[in-house]
Amino acid sequence: MTIVDGAFYLATVDEDWGNGQLQRLGLDAAATSLETLQSFPFKPRSVAYDGARFWTADRNNHAIASFTLD
Repeated sequence: MTIVDGAFYLATVDEDWGNGQLQRLGLDAAATSLETLQSFPFKPRSVAYDGARFWTADRNNHAIASFTLD
């Protein structure tokens, strides 16, 4: 999980470690559910933000991926 501009960003997977997604939860009073921002074609492990790009690990391929949100 990382926090950017007043929101939590989470890399999530389902119970079978599939269906990886980047999800956002706002910190304001209207934040009642997770918003799915994008899906991953791999199993993500954690998420970080460096001020310009998000980063996550591709668990099965031992790689790190960076991306931006449009």
